[in-house]
Amino acid sequence: MTFLSEKTDHPVPARIYISTLPLHPSRQLIRKQQIPMLRRALEEFGFHPDDRHLNVMRSEHGKPWLPDFHGFHYNFSDSGNYLLLAASTVCEVGVDLQEIRTPHGGILHFAKRFFPEEDLLLLKALESDEPQQELLFSRIWSIREAYLKYTGAGLGGGIGSFPIDFDLHTAGEASFTEISVPEGYTAAICWK
Repeated sequence: MTFLSEKTDHPVPARIYISTLPLHPSRQLIRKQQIPMLRRALEEFGFHPDDRHLNVMRSEHGKPWLPDFHGFHYNFSDSGNYLLLAASTVCEVGVDLQEIRTPHGGILHFAKRFFPEEDLLLLKALESDEPQQELLFSRIWSIREAYLKYTGAGLGGGIGSFPIDFDLHTAGEASFTEISVPEGYTAAICWK
C-alpha cells in the first residue's frame, strides 16, 4: 500500500492510499483487501482499531461509515488492478478511480446520455485525438463519480446533474482535485 496524498494537483484535507489488486479480482477479494488499508488509515489518524471487528454501517444510498470511530470519514474506489482509499477526520470525502478506456457504444454516445452539454462540447473538441478524448472522458467521469460518492448519493444521484469547473476545482458545491495515479488510470477526490 502506498501513500499518495503528496501526488495531487493542490492540497487535500485527506490522506489517499493506493494498493495493487490481482487481475480480475472478485468483490470478496477487494473487500478483504480493504480491511488492512482501513486499519492502517485509522491508526495513522490516531484511532485504535485493535483486533476488533470493524463495524461498517451504510447510509441510505450505500455510503460506508464506521460508528465506532466518530469523525473518521473514508471512501474506497477500485478499477482494474488498483484499490484507492481516501480518509479524513476533517470532512466527508468521495474518491473515484477509473481505468482509461472507451465505454461501450463510444465516448460521445455515452456522454450524450449522461453528461451535461458543457462536458459533451469538451469531448467533441477532441474527436480527432482519440487518446486525449479517452483521457478527458475518464477525468470527467472520475470527478463526477467522486462527487456523487462524497454526497453519499452514488450513481443514482445523477452523474450529469451538477457543474464541474476545472479552473476553480469545483464539482457541484464541493472542491475536487485530481490524484496522480499509475499510467492508464485517472482519479479524483471531492470534499467540502
